[in-house]
Amino acid sequence: MPRTHRIVILDDVPERKGFYHEALFRLQGVIYERELPPLKETRTRIRLSDAPYLRQHIGITGLGLAYMTDAVDNIHRLYAKFERALQSQDLHPWAADQSCGYNGISANCRYFTVGKNASGRQSIPFQDGVDPDGVLRRMLGNGIVHTEENTVLYMKANKPDLPNSKWRYQDISPANFSIGDIVKIQLRGRL
Repeated sequence: MPRTHRIVILDDVPERKGFYHEALFRLQGVIYERELPPLKETRTRIRLSDAPYLRQHIGITGLGLAYMTDAVDNIHRLYAKFERALQSQDLHPWAADQSCGYNGISANCRYFTVGKNASGRQSIPFQDGVDPDGVLRRMLGNGIVHTEENTVLYMKANKPDLPNSKWRYQDISPANFSIGDIVKIQLRGRL
């Protein structure tokens, strides 16, 4: 598994004290590409050797709106800081996606942690709707685990039409997401 560099923030930046925690980024956009679960049983079975490479993936675009251009610019600046600090070691080049001439950002997450990175770690269950046929579950064991770091939560937001009501989130199947849907993604800062 490749080395991962994490983007962290300090609880109390002005005082330079507290604990560091991983940065969480949020971005809205329109889905222009998707490779989401569930993985279905097919004639050509997924091989155990495929486990390190299996991932879920989504690409979103802002359809030319300024916020997406700003997000892409900020990611470029952040990448440049990492590149200088690490002197380009172990960093793969990053470029914004293009969809119909508009900037986009893609995010992906592997289904499994494998090899020595899986040693001593316990698997957690897949979210409902991710593995209904047990295709992924059958791959677990022998150095292959599904951990919190491999988990993507698929949720739908609802806000009741009541004064002072708050947004409520409920789990939904990833199969409910389609090209053209407006979504908000959250991702951890890792390069």
